[in-house]
Amino acid sequence: MHLFDVRVRPEAGGVVLANTRYGERGALIRRVELQIKAASPVGIDTVTLTTRVAIHFGIDRQTRQDLFRVRKDTVGWVVRYLKSKGLVEALHASRGSHAPSVWCSTRPPSLDELAQLAALPFRP
Repeated sequence: MHLFDVRVRPEAGGVVLANTRYGERGALIRRVELQIKAASPVGIDTVTLTTRVAIHFGIDRQTRQDLFRVRKDTVGWVVRYLKSKGLVEALHASRGSHAPSVWCSTRPPSLDELAQLAALPFRP
């Protein structure tokens, strides 16, 4: 803006903090990947995964519709992203059915990742 009009101070607009809804940048993706890795090779279904992510980030899940929206729009997007990167695979895909998809990691978790997961406080 300063280049457009010299009277406008560059800091007048404040600072934009991107991706703060789920913590620092990439926190949601890391959390979903860690949950899937910890459940491998058995896998984790999308409903359980969504519930764990919602609890961890404090996402409102008062109604079934709230949980469905989080599963479809948030967790679903992350799982599709991880699949496109080759980090997860579907053990059971539920296209068009009411059964949830089951996902597993394409690589086992490291000891550091397991230790990180074990150190998390349990929130029912």
